[in-house]
Amino acid sequence: MNSSGAPMSRPEIDPTLGDPTLRALRDRLDAGDWRSVHEYLVGLADRDLRAVYVQVLSDGAGEPAWLAPWMAEMPHFAIPWLMRAAQRIHWAWEARGPGRAGQVTEEGWTLFRGRLKLADRDLSRAAFIDRQDPSPYGFMLIVAMGQTYEMAERELRRLRMRERGQLFAFGEFAMLDALNPKWGGTPDQMFDHARGVAAAAPDGHPLIGLIPRAHVEHWLVQSWENNTSHFYDMAVREEVHAAAARCLVAPALGIWETEVLNWFAYAFALMEDWESAQQIFTMLGGRARRTPWGYTGDPLVRFAEAQQTAFSPPAPAYT
Repeated sequence: MNSSGAPMSRPEIDPTLGDPTLRALRDRLDAGDWRSVHEYLVGLADRDLRAVYVQVLSDGAGEPAWLAPWMAEMPHFAIPWLMRAAQRIHWAWEARGPGRAGQVTEEGWTLFRGRLKLADRDLSRAAFIDRQDPSPYGFMLIVAMGQTYEMAERELRRLRMRERGQLFAFGEFAMLDALNPKWGGTPDQMFDHARGVAAAAPDGHPLIGLIPRAHVEHWLVQSWENNTSHFYDMAVREEVHAAAARCLVAPALGIWETEVLNWFAYAFALMEDWESAQQIFTMLGGRARRTPWGYTGDPLVRFAEAQQTAFSPPAPAYT
């Protein structure tokens, strides 16, 4: 308990996002049962949910033992190509490391770009096999960002994705990253994308979470130049609050709930709006994410510190 009288939850990072189905699928893959996972993913009609599942299930060090037989026995399905591409994207980032560009070794860059190139080939194959699925183009946006392709190529990939599905959350979040100044975009491009997509989304939709995410990313880039004033701007605070009101009034966030709530919690913590942050932390129940909390240190420590402050905010100063 705390001074607010509400219980605080011990933070943890669950790679399966608290989703029991995703956890069960991961356990099956760990046991080598890729066939039942294949059947489930092929039959999953929700393409956005499937893209998230593919991203999570493909994450791991090196190439998993189940991937080669899956590719060998099911080459006429898009799913194994998508899985291998997603695994190669994870593998590429493993080689690059989490640091800023100047901290990456020459060998790291070579492996990073080579693995992304292999992933792009697999994604093209997946897109050819299943011509209704926007997922390959969503993953292609991640590749385009990492390879720092020209903005015209990134826009083309977004166009192809949208031809296959509107409000495809996985891909629209990927496009936000592709427009981030960290990866060759501009603040105007990033915010235009976030605001346009969020405005088109119905209330309760996860894509409204593009708003706090864009503001946090902008704050991060500014912080590298010792400018941390972004969230003290009243217009910024009002925009994030308005997004939260739309997103959380009747949330239908599904698999995106943990992700979106963490971006709102982080934004409110940067604002030092502890009352709003407390509401989000209560909804999260301790479910932390490495991003964005890892931007300023150990993610579990930073989450716990912000949660503690939200439930026991400092007393106002009197003069």
